[in-house]
Amino acid sequence: MAKKNKFSVERVKMEEAEQELSKLRSGRGGRVSKYAPVADDAEELKKGESLKVELKKNEVGGLRGYLQRRFGEKFTVKSSRLEGDDYMAFIFHTDDVEE
Repeated sequence: MAKKNKFSVERVKMEEAEQELSKLRSGRGGRVSKYAPVADDAEELKKGESLKVELKKNEVGGLRGYLQRRFGEKFTVKSSRLEGDDYMAFIFHTDDVEE
């Protein structure tokens, strides 16, 4: 006779697991990062597409860090200074970026 498992177990595809995990992680503490909307848009990117984001110098590192924590190595952020503290950042699928 099979032993009944006390845990709720469900098989899901890896992509579904990663999406659900990223949503759970972003909702920790009831606080939502100001970068969450950008990350949500990045999550919907198809291969060959990128996001263009205007932000301040100190926000470039914040955006990189947030995407890294939420998605691991899935995205690459490249940025360039415009004027003063203004920067333009582009978010790419890491697989699309040429070294």
